[in-house]
Amino acid sequence: MLKGEAQAPNLIAIFVAGLIIVAVAQAFRQAARREAAERVAKLAERDLMLRELEHRMKNNFQTVAGLIEMQLRRANDEPAKAALKEALGRVVSISQAHRNLYAGEDVRTVDMAVYLKDLCANLAEALFLGELVRLECEAEPTPLERDRAVAVGLIVNELVTNAAKHAFTDGRTGQIRVAFERAPSGYRLVVEDDGQGLPADFASRRKGLGRGLVEAFTRQAGGSLTVSKGPGARFEVDLAA
Repeated sequence: MLKGEAQAPNLIAIFVAGLIIVAVAQAFRQAARREAAERVAKLAERDLMLRELEHRMKNNFQTVAGLIEMQLRRANDEPAKAALKEALGRVVSISQAHRNLYAGEDVRTVDMAVYLKDLCANLAEALFLGELVRLECEAEPTPLERDRAVAVGLIVNELVTNAAKHAFTDGRTGQIRVAFERAPSGYRLVVEDDGQGLPADFASRRKGLGRGLVEAFTRQAGGSLTVSKGPGARFEVDLAA
């Protein structure tokens, strides 16, 4: 057999092997493209579902607020009116907190810098803080899981609202500060004011609704709460990474 004739089968085998490799690679690329397309479709569907959930939540909040306002118009007892106004304020504030969560494109995490600054701006407007009491917000651009961000936002909402109502009742000017930053153990939320401070028996007195909500939201976020008294009040929530 001639040398050229002996090489012919080898060349054919190499050619066939090359075709097989090309076919396998093409099949792999097509499979990868299909998987990527399916992943994109699933994410789009999930995002659509979250948007629909946000829309329904907004409608639910509006319904609850409307029912409270209706009861408020009918109420004649002053303590009942005060309780209904406080409940209405919480519903409106929580509604604002949830609405701010859906500003970004990522359906899984929330940029805490954007979220908390928008939330504080809304709170300052809703609480009519004006120039007498300044609300400052310092937050690092940190992505946080959406469920934990909800809890953090509700903690901020409750603590800022309580400070605005109780820390400056004597007409003094002052500041409420909100900070969210990285800490050695994960993250730290600080809400503090330079108002008249907490009552001397704060630790031993019976828990009110606001304090109970803060502790419940802290547990929901997987954090621990520390309270410091005087001057003013300081609340720290440490969150594990």
